[in-house]
Amino acid sequence: SLEILELNENTNEEQRTLILKKLSEEKNAALMSDAGLPCIADPGNVVVMKAHELGIPVFPWVGPSSILLTLMGSGLNGQQFRFEGYLPRDRNDRIRSLKELEKKAFTGETQLFMDTPYRNQQVLEDIIANLSTTTFLCIGKEVHSPKQRILTKSIGDWKKTIPQIHKIPVMFAIGIKR
Repeated sequence: SLEILELNENTNEEQRTLILKKLSEEKNAALMSDAGLPCIADPGNVVVMKAHELGIPVFPWVGPSSILLTLMGSGLNGQQFRFEGYLPRDRNDRIRSLKELEKKAFTGETQLFMDTPYRNQQVLEDIIANLSTTTFLCIGKEVHSPKQRILTKSIGDWKKTIPQIHKIPVMFAIGIKR
């Protein structure tokens, strides 16, 4: 039999304790992520840290990551890159963050980030309205699904046809053409 316990940003301490209890009692258990790797842009790190504290062995297994798959399919610099996680929710703060990421991208370091599917369209519109037309933007849309599409274009080219990505899982990457 298989028992599945959900772990997400809403999992409380009592539920995490139950998960760790199950992990310590079982000979075979796994922590899986629905769109990437556990602990990488995923709340699994709390459980993994606690497992270390309790002496529960941790063995990471390689699996697909929407972050790395987007980078691999982007054509942007994969030698120097940074994953920034989620951008600020407040629009003004988000725009400031985007401009800072663009400055870092101009040094040659690809900047990867994400947001919630219901805010992706707003993030895209902020990117297109506030970054240089020569900056390159990669959109990794529905990575891990049969509908996967990874496209990289200059902001100037994205302005010609803005995709609709509201409520669609997306990874963003900005960088320069090398």
